[in-house]
Amino acid sequence: MASAPTVPLGQRRPMAVYANAFDVTQIPVKAYEQYDVMTPDVESVRWRHRIVERLQNHEAPRVFRLCLFDGKSILYSAAPLDLPDGTSGNYTLVVPGKGRVTVKVARVAGETVTFDDLKKFLTGKISDQTPKVSVALNLLQFIIRQAPNLKYPNNGRAYFTSGGSKDLRGGLQLFRGFFQSVRPAIGRVLVNVDISAAAMYKPGPFVDVALEVLNIRANARALSFKKHSKEWNILSQFFRNVLVEIKLPKKTVTKKIVGLVEAAGRFPFTQESEDGSSLPTTVEEYYRKTYNIRLAFPDIIGIELSRGSGKNTVIPAEICTVAAGQRYNRKLPQNMTSMMVDFSKFRPEKRLEMIVGQKGDRVQPPTLEYATSPYIQDAGMEISEKPITIQGQLLKAPTIFYGKKQSAASVKAKPSYKRGNGVGSVDRDIKEACALALVSAGAPRGYNKPPEIVLVILPQSAADIRQDVKRAGDVTLGVSTQCVREDNIAKFSGRQLDQYCNNIAIKINARLTGVNSIPSSPAYDWLTKEDFMFFGADVGHPGPGVQNKPSVASVVFSYDRHGVKYSATSRVQQPRQERIGELGPMDAITRYGKVNGKAPRRLMFFRDGLSEGEYAGVGELEFQDIKEAVRRVWAEVKLNDPPPLITYLIVGKRHHVRFFPTNPQDGDRKSGNVQAGFVASEGIANPIAKDFYLLSHGGILGTSRPAHYIVLKDEIFNFDIRPIQEVAYTLCHAYISATRSVSIPAPVYYADKVCARAEYHFDASLRYIDSDGATVASSSSCEKQSFNLSQWRSGYAQTHSSMLARMFFA
Repeated sequence: MASAPTVPLGQRRPMAVYANAFDVTQIPVKAYEQYDVMTPDVESVRWRHRIVERLQNHEAPRVFRLCLFDGKSILYSAAPLDLPDGTSGNYTLVVPGKGRVTVKVARVAGETVTFDDLKKFLTGKISDQTPKVSVALNLLQFIIRQAPNLKYPNNGRAYFTSGGSKDLRGGLQLFRGFFQSVRPAIGRVLVNVDISAAAMYKPGPFVDVALEVLNIRANARALSFKKHSKEWNILSQFFRNVLVEIKLPKKTVTKKIVGLVEAAGRFPFTQESEDGSSLPTTVEEYYRKTYNIRLAFPDIIGIELSRGSGKNTVIPAEICTVAAGQRYNRKLPQNMTSMMVDFSKFRPEKRLEMIVGQKGDRVQPPTLEYATSPYIQDAGMEISEKPITIQGQLLKAPTIFYGKKQSAASVKAKPSYKRGNGVGSVDRDIKEACALALVSAGAPRGYNKPPEIVLVILPQSAADIRQDVKRAGDVTLGVSTQCVREDNIAKFSGRQLDQYCNNIAIKINARLTGVNSIPSSPAYDWLTKEDFMFFGADVGHPGPGVQNKPSVASVVFSYDRHGVKYSATSRVQQPRQERIGELGPMDAITRYGKVNGKAPRRLMFFRDGLSEGEYAGVGELEFQDIKEAVRRVWAEVKLNDPPPLITYLIVGKRHHVRFFPTNPQDGDRKSGNVQAGFVASEGIANPIAKDFYLLSHGGILGTSRPAHYIVLKDEIFNFDIRPIQEVAYTLCHAYISATRSVSIPAPVYYADKVCARAEYHFDASLRYIDSDGATVASSSSCEKQSFNLSQWRSGYAQTHSSMLARMFFA
């Protein structure tokens, strides 16, 4: 391995912080056997958990009491289970709300699970995270999570309680809870614990919840909707796959909603009598004769429980109750998203206080229950009650240069004005505005070059108009656009209005290929002395459960000598495909060569969005894709220069590591957060990857989240992470639309924004942004639809060629 180059570094000073992680002081010594839990008729993870809980606490507690369940099909036990047939056994049990269920439990032939390889991995005796190490880590996850996950609603990694809940209206409420995860570090195992929150379906009578979803203050008769009406579509989307309890005179059953039915009481069907004959009847008549239930609202919508073979099971809405403890897994509306942020936001000192816990708290943290958990005790596992202290460093902020000595651009003509007509006419309005601008500028006849920018003043609620404006400017016409809302202009005055106008001005400057500022630090300046490119890449996926929309991959890249001007490209690919499928055709290097007349010598690639399980697979493959793209470009243009050195980093944002000042003087005076520029790797670093956490922004509200950087490949610095830390921190000051540092490097931020703007590129007929056009995946694999990628690709328009050098995404 070549030695690392000598790279100059900026100043940094040591700093200690607390982290929301707790030492595992004793790793289990027991060996665990594996058992298959087979429930052929049950696919829902929620019901599988309930079935195992029934086995453990009611049907066979002596056999299953301290078993650990993975939520799918594997049961772990530290002692051989006393099964009826020795190594297997069948159990028939009655699960409330589900009915009679048959379960087969059978021992898995093979080795038992031990923690020996995990211990060797932590001490460096094993260099790779082998399957045995991974299984041992997963087992530790089950040990710490089993007790709360059996008691509370959860998503596997976090559990939620109603203590301190908040009503969102719209049929939803917010629950607060705790995330917990076992993480390996060098020489130790840590338990990461954090505050978490979840949106939950509000339990209660179905009719009441439906009225609240529609914001209707009336009685149940208001729910007499026709199929595919606006209200029908809203309720169908909201209640799809939601569990309801159906209360009958002698029993209550729990079923999943698969659809709605209009005028459910009038729904006709054929009922078979005891003598085998068939008689026509209706839902209303059936419930009156069978259960002596008289429907008060036979004309309102009802619930469809099953579909197939031409048969429907229709239930009147008025006898249904939305079951408690169900998480809402879809994207929250914008107004509710801000409420969720406020609900989850805590100052650092309060957040740490809640994580460590105080006796008597309304929501008890897991840290106070580790010592008493029967599963942790049975494993012989011990976890410290005190958060760990991390020794890190505070990086000096980069120097920022502004163009004070540059002359200001002069305006050669007065701006022209055009009143638009709104949705449906935006293309025409912008074309007419451009024509007026040319006349105002005195352009000669036949001169068709569009104006530099179109400023669009929007009404307060104008998402549809803004979408049309951006599509017209970015895709159809190739003209820069800047939108402002009239209510924002009206509500500000004095210094606030100046600041608002300044923020708009720096965006406009970027879209006119201007430079707002240039960052500088010793490591950054060393890197940029050679011809270089910064890359940012991301893949945006459809919402949870949506299976008929594509993912969108984006790559942005710098093309100037300061690393502040970027171009962007994007592609459509299969839903939830994380690997960027067309890194080669994304011809960034070719474009760079056309602009600069030479090839880059260094490429620094920041990849957003990969999970730990994708480092070795997706990350490694993408690095090879980049190498192949470089090789192909070099061959096409017959370059004799050596290919560029490449550094490939993953930037993670979706994690739960937080830092807290050990000394109030080391925190931000206003927010209480650790100061911007804090970087840490020792004590929390991954055993198999060069990684670090960088808190690059000064948090204003709540507790700031650091970004997690994983250096997967490094040909430039040869895995000396100190200059990488400094370059990353410097790039956090290069985001062109901000006047202060941001949480991730500018190219990553840009790539994320390009993915978010994909909605402007799809043909309207594809209904990409229409939530009603989405198909939510059912739990049954047989209902999954084949995906027509070619249809989406043909309906995805690329950015107009005249916009490629303009930072339209800023």
